[in-house]
Amino acid sequence: MKRLLLLRHAKAEMAPNGQADHDRRLSSRGLRDAREVGAVIERQGWSPDFMLVSDAARTRETLEQAMPQQTASRTIEITPALYDATAPDILALIRTIPDTATSLLVIGHNPGIGELARQLAAAGSLPDLHRLATRFPTSALAVIALSAEHWADVGAPQAMAGEDQRLEALVWSDPSGKAD
Repeated sequence: MKRLLLLRHAKAEMAPNGQADHDRRLSSRGLRDAREVGAVIERQGWSPDFMLVSDAARTRETLEQAMPQQTASRTIEITPALYDATAPDILALIRTIPDTATSLLVIGHNPGIGELARQLAAAGSLPDLHRLATRFPTSALAVIALSAEHWADVGAPQAMAGEDQRLEALVWSDPSGKAD
C-alpha cells in the first residue's frame, strides 16, 4: 500500500512589477499555514519517504516551512516539470517514483494539483469528497491511500475503483487561520 500526499503551495505574495510569477515568495499567512500543515503531517504520522516539489520559490518555501526537520533525511526532487503541470503531467511524474518509497509528498500548483486530487480520490468521507470537489485552496493537503504496490500503477483504470484510492484526509486552514 502507498500513501500520496498532494499539497498545494501556501499563500504567496502578489508579484511586484517586473517580478516573475515563478519567483513569488510566501506571504506571512503562507508561512504560518505551511507550518500548520507540516504540524498536521507530523502529528498524523504521514511523514513522506520521498518529496517531489515544483522549483518555484513558493513551493520550495512551503517545503522548508512545512517539513524543516525532514528535508535532510528524505529524498527530495525539485523539478521545473511541476510548474504549470496538468493533472496528467503530475501523474506521469508520480509514476516514476521508486517503489522503495511507500509515501510521497507532491507540492505543486493549481489547477493541476487540485485536479489530480479530485481524480484520484475515488472514495472517502462524503463531506471531504464534497469539499474537494468544490475547491483546493492554498495549503490544501489531500492524503490519498492507494492499494497500488507500484507507483507506476497509480491512476490506472484497474486502480480507480472505490477503496483502491481512498481520500484518507483533507486538510486546509480556514480564513481565521485554524487548520481543519
